[in-house]
Amino acid sequence: MMFNRIIKISLVLLLTVLVSCFTGDDDLEESNDPFDKSVQAIEIKDNVVWVGTAGNGLYKFENDIWNNYTSEDGLLSDEITSLVVDNDGSVWMGTKMGVAKLEGENITTYTTDDGLYVDDIRSITCDDENNIWIGTSRNRVIKFDGTNFTTHHVNAEFSGEPGMGHIHTLACDNDGNVWAGSCMTGLSRFDGTNWSDYVNDLNVFVTSSACSSGGEVWIGHISGAYSCYNNEWTHYSEETGMSDNTVLSVDIDGDENVWVGTKNGISEFDGSSWFNYAIEDTLFNDYVSSLACARDGKVWIGNSYGLKIVTP
Repeated sequence: MMFNRIIKISLVLLLTVLVSCFTGDDDLEESNDPFDKSVQAIEIKDNVVWVGTAGNGLYKFENDIWNNYTSEDGLLSDEITSLVVDNDGSVWMGTKMGVAKLEGENITTYTTDDGLYVDDIRSITCDDENNIWIGTSRNRVIKFDGTNFTTHHVNAEFSGEPGMGHIHTLACDNDGNVWAGSCMTGLSRFDGTNWSDYVNDLNVFVTSSACSSGGEVWIGHISGAYSCYNNEWTHYSEETGMSDNTVLSVDIDGDENVWVGTKNGISEFDGSSWFNYAIEDTLFNDYVSSLACARDGKVWIGNSYGLKIVTP
């Protein structure tokens, strides 16, 4: 079942210019938020919002204040491709020049010089044991336990050498499985010992993934969204009520509702029905490539046009 909802998407510009300071020379301090920046990743944990941009570094939103971290502060690059907050509250960033870790105000970087197989990072996540899993170009997944890097060549038989494809998404489920989505080899799963390839016959572009606290795994794909629970798969698409078949981002809110960003707006699944949200802003198109759910029920969305907040 499908329901269409026309809502206002709040461009919460916080209007820092209104509280900007004037120097002795009456120079206006510029706004320090990412709402008009090209957004590539959003991560929310413990009421803190982290936003990775395509050229302006990392933004942190906490207590109504934005802070910005760039290469001038020690990041490897100002293009952030992926984000995750680990179990200790440190922020891990994937870039095309390696991995950076923000712990408090201290930044640590990791590159091929430190053990990464390649510096071109496309996705990143964290498991229950605080291991960092890193998806890269050349179809590699790298596990970092805090000391050592272990590299896995996903679907090596098809990917070949040096490796076709990028790992665009990673997710860890309640059973300790690591799910990896590739543009070339589709969906793979690692159970800690062995890799399974072409899971659920998904053998091409997997874009996004998320795991619920209740044990569901959700996969975003160019043909819709797929959910797996107790090894049973369900496929959702425009025919079942979604706004579009091309899913670009997935997240799960505190009520276990599933939110997907598509190339035609946002869809929410409450367990039985889909609700579609149109974006009423000519300056921000319907292509929702990044999405994250906050505790207060708001959904933060991003694309190359900037950042917005959905209030259902």
